[in-house]
Amino acid sequence: MYFSKLLLGFFSLFVSTPTHAGDFSYNEPSTAWANLPAGSSIPVERVRLSFSPDEVLQMQDSLKHARHSYLNSGDRDQNDWISRASDSWSEITVPNLETDLNRHPQFNASLAVDGQSSNIHFMALFSQEPAAIPIVLLHGWPGNVAEFSDLFDIFRSRYSPADCPFHLIVPSLPGYTFSSGNPILDRADLVRVTRTIDRFLADIGLDNGYIAHGGDIGSYIARMLGSYSSNCKGGLFPDGTCSLRDC
Repeated sequence: MYFSKLLLGFFSLFVSTPTHAGDFSYNEPSTAWANLPAGSSIPVERVRLSFSPDEVLQMQDSLKHARHSYLNSGDRDQNDWISRASDSWSEITVPNLETDLNRHPQFNASLAVDGQSSNIHFMALFSQEPAAIPIVLLHGWPGNVAEFSDLFDIFRSRYSPADCPFHLIVPSLPGYTFSSGNPILDRADLVRVTRTIDRFLADIGLDNGYIAHGGDIGSYIARMLGSYSSNCKGGLFPDGTCSLRDC
C-alpha cells in the first residue's frame, strides 16, 4: 500500500505543477545528485554535453530550407506548431543549448547485451535515501531526454538528494542523442531495446526493482519491461492505466 501511494504521488506531479525552466530554486547543485547507487558493475562516466557551432548552424540552415508536407494539409494546429517550433529552434545558441541540457547530471554507460557492446547515454537524479524507488522514464519518437528536464526541475526544487523518495533515470534510446545503435524500426528492435534497458538498469545497481513509464514508443518499451523482466515492478502508461506487481 505504501508503495502504491508513493508511486501515485510521483505521477501526480505530472499534472499538478506548472513547469517553467529557470523558475526553480534548486536545493542542491547537480553534482549532489550524480552519485550512483552502490553496486554498479559497469563503467559509468559523468559527462558534459557539448555541441559545435557548426552543428547548430547546420540544423538552423536545414530548418530554413525545409519543405513541410503539412503546410497544405489544412491542419491549422499542425501548421502553427511547425511554424512556432522552427522559429524557436532558429534562435538556439550553443551556450544556451549546453547550459539547458547540462543543468541536470548526464552520463554515459558501457555495457554488453547478448555479446554486443553498447553505449547508453542517460540523464539521472540519484537519491541518497536507502529506500528510494528507481523510476525509468522513456522518451518517445521523435524525442530525447530533454522531455523530462522540467520534471527534474520540480524534484530538485522540492527535495534534496538526502530525502528524495525516488531515483529518476532517463536513458536515451538506442540511436538517439549519444546512445549507440540504430533507432527502433520494428518489433525485433523493441525486444532488443527492452533487454538493453533492463540490463542497463541492473548493471548500474538497480536490480532490486524499478518502475517504468514511457510516452509514445517509450510506452511500448515500458509495457514490455513489465512483461519481460521481474525487476520491473510496475508502470504507468499514457492511456492512464497503471500496473503494479506485488512488492
